[in-house]
Amino acid sequence: AMAAVSSRELGVTCRVGQDRAIQLGFQMGPLPPIGFSREAVDRTGTRRFLGRHQLKGSQTERIAWVHGPQWEVDLVRRVFQAYADVGGSIKGLARLLQREETLTADGRHFTETSIGSMLRNEAYIGNFVWGKSVPGGRRPESRADGVIEPIVSKALWGEVQAKLQRRRYR
Repeated sequence: AMAAVSSRELGVTCRVGQDRAIQLGFQMGPLPPIGFSREAVDRTGTRRFLGRHQLKGSQTERIAWVHGPQWEVDLVRRVFQAYADVGGSIKGLARLLQREETLTADGRHFTETSIGSMLRNEAYIGNFVWGKSVPGGRRPESRADGVIEPIVSKALWGEVQAKLQRRRYR
């Protein structure tokens, strides 16, 4: 019984620490999407660039997301703008990027799924959303708004989300 209580308390303590790290703008979870790169930040605030699969140097370092290469940032903005324009579609964007042989951050070709995920990813407006809740789950998602430098404007984000919502119910 004591082990169960201790385990629950440890879980709560860990989640509180993770939520605090997110509120400070540090990564919890997967690698960043296209348009972002990672930097390791130590206790003194010194930052160093991390490659795609490079690990942080010590347990005390935290990972922050920063804008990636300029061509990736431009690509993200172009995708959002093209979708928001009249006639823009996820399928059309995926086909266009495949014809141009543009690759995702993982080195794969863009698909409708990857474009759809990009258009719904709140990191592009500066928000971290971590631990998304599932239906029937007990734990709410953790979010921190405005902790990353945004790539797309909130106005463009709003247009894209409204269009996604309209098309969802067609």
